[in-house]
Amino acid sequence: MAAGLTDDKQSAFVSAAAVKGSYPDGIEIELGSASIQVGRQSEVQAGAGRAGYHGEGVSVAAEAFTASAQFGAENPDGSVGLNAGLSATAASVEATVKHSGNSVTLGLAAGVGASGSVGVRDDDKDGKKEICARAAFEFVIIGGCIELPTFVRP
Repeated sequence: MAAGLTDDKQSAFVSAAAVKGSYPDGIEIELGSASIQVGRQSEVQAGAGRAGYHGEGVSVAAEAFTASAQFGAENPDGSVGLNAGLSATAASVEATVKHSGNSVTLGLAAGVGASGSVGVRDDDKDGKKEICARAAFEFVIIGGCIELPTFVRP
């Protein structure tokens, strides 16, 4: 069990998981988890299982038997803007490929509900902002971030 403030100190959370681990090779596993978060990003979620891999330029995530509701400013792609969603999922898998601030996310899910987000970030810390959007509806997950030229400022 864990409780406290998020890294940016903008939200408070309480979470518990039967098994939760992060490994140096980029693998993350979570079994039997539930959490509540309130603040700049507010959400409630529960899930039977989650697994992920985060490597250089690519990440993959999978979930089984999860439910969530969220509303706030901290988006799943790392951007800050606006997001909202409500979903129950039997299974989902998604992959994200990144290059020089740009990214593309594609995935499939078996479930009900929808979520969406829009925001701005600077993932590669080069001073050029990326505009990001993401949507999940029923069985499709799609998202992307595009780095703006220096002369365009959001």
